Amino acid sequence: MAFLEGEDFYYDDEGLMVLTASYLRKRGHCCHSDCRHCPYNENSASDIPLEFKIQSEEDPYEKYIEMADQDNKDKENS
Repeated sequence: MAFLEGEDFYYDDEGLMVLTASYLRKRGHCCHSDCRHCPYNENSASDIPLEFKIQSEEDPYEKYIEMADQDNKDKENS
């Protein structure tokens, strides 16, 4: 399964990568990062204190892209 622009994510007017609800559902859990299209509203990050939210200088989506790439490699090698 590839990480596909338009299906799994898109770039908004400010150039930010936005994960789609479709991708977030496929991922299967809430990451508590207050994703714009989070399908897990009952786990809304707005209820989580700021100090517990993910805060990083790194690209927050890089690990998901790496995970999708690894999943693709694993499936190709099966």
